[in-house]
Amino acid sequence: MDSDEIGVLSILLFFLGLFVFGGYLLYKDNKNWEETPIVQAECALERSNFTPSTLQTHAAPTVTSNGDIGMTFYQTGHTEKNSTVWNCGPLGRLSSDNKEVFRWAKEKSILLTKTRGEETRIIGVKR
Repeated sequence: MDSDEIGVLSILLFFLGLFVFGGYLLYKDNKNWEETPIVQAECALERSNFTPSTLQTHAAPTVTSNGDIGMTFYQTGHTEKNSTVWNCGPLGRLSSDNKEVFRWAKEKSILLTKTRGEETRIIGVKR
């Protein structure tokens, strides 16, 4: 191996190490959220919003490198979006884009939440 190959190999190993370390940190963060206990909070619905899907599929003719004619398909627009904003008293204002939370939202609901540090996440709605 000459010095150029060793340099390229060491750079690849460095980035592989960063990738593995980043994956470990994400795994560790998600694992901590799984271990956090679920707390029920009575919340008032401030706002809910639904944006329908505007996805459109398009087709365009293409010519391949060997002269064959084919079709390329692509999509534009956005998928449907659900959002809710809640006033949960001591927990403050919480928002969610979870479809199930939007579906079961009422003016007053009991939300299932998890709090770690200063971050609170909505897990679901008690039915």
